[in-house]
Amino acid sequence: MGRVKNISIVTAVVWHASNEQSKCGDFSPHFFHTSTLDRKMDKKIIQVAAGIIRNEFGQIYLTQRLEGQDFAQSLEFPGGKVDAGETPEQALKRELEEEIGIVALNAELYERFQFEYPTKIISFFFYLVNEWIGEPFGREGQEGFWVEQRALDAGQFPPANAKLIHRLLNETHNFI
Repeated sequence: MGRVKNISIVTAVVWHASNEQSKCGDFSPHFFHTSTLDRKMDKKIIQVAAGIIRNEFGQIYLTQRLEGQDFAQSLEFPGGKVDAGETPEQALKRELEEEIGIVALNAELYERFQFEYPTKIISFFFYLVNEWIGEPFGREGQEGFWVEQRALDAGQFPPANAKLIHRLLNETHNFI
């Protein structure tokens, strides 16, 4: 098998073993246009931790994004960015206290995924919070309210939340 001596500037070559049974492995190239790779590598990855604050009545506490923010007036799950040196769970607990004035007593990872926007990639960590101290309210000027889980509408949230809303709606039979 020959070696690749010249690799075009606009093309990256990735080799992988496609046949584990041969002694040396049978290698085949996969080509990616570098402008595609560069676009992904240029995008900032932001980790976000958010809480699905659910009470015993199957209601979820939501806040409304303020004017001047991306997706202003959309609904959102309380939370925010993970700071350097922080775990997503630590960020969740800090953000819930800062944003809605509650102390989460437990938080169970419910959903984790990435969503790519034109200028950034958000790595989401959604935690289910069923136990907390305090009564949630919008401490940063945002409105907050309880919504029946079965009444969630993906169209009222930023696009990244669609998969999560769908999952929450599919499990509403537990609260009827």
